[in-house]
Amino acid sequence: MGEDGNIGFSRLMPGVVSGTATALTALAGLLGVLHETGLLWNRAPAASTAVAAKASTQAQLPIPGAMRRFDVSGAWKDSGPGACHAMKQIGDELLITNYKPSSAKPWAIGRGTIRGRIIHFRFNELNPGSPEAEFLLSNDGRELSGTIRQHQQDQEDREFPALWHYAGPHCG
Repeated sequence: MGEDGNIGFSRLMPGVVSGTATALTALAGLLGVLHETGLLWNRAPAASTAVAAKASTQAQLPIPGAMRRFDVSGAWKDSGPGACHAMKQIGDELLITNYKPSSAKPWAIGRGTIRGRIIHFRFNELNPGSPEAEFLLSNDGRELSGTIRQHQQDQEDREFPALWHYAGPHCG
């Protein structure tokens, strides 16, 4: 009779049974995502279902003050001497290939980082004395303005203002 009672209930209320199963599956998925992202159990000892549901709703809304991820991959032309700098971005890491204005051959390869709209890199990663740059990405993501700093041995560092413009996907 117990088995027939369950079958009878699922026949009378098929939407309730499948709806409950769907809701439990969705909740399990949500808890898994929250755990993997560190929002659940990694920072707090426990969280209730209500807290998890509230966290998932809040995660979909833009968080005031959260850093937007910008992609600066592509070619950037120097407004000064006209050099081209090809950037490849992987996450927050940058690989910069620098080309002289009159040559298609790279003259330096550097590495750097992007944090929000701030870009910092060294022109030649193999030379600790090579110039370093710190730029601010414009709101529209098409201009870099900042300072290039050349370290001088036994002298004060030299700083130069720099302005780069996005030129497309490739130098050339």
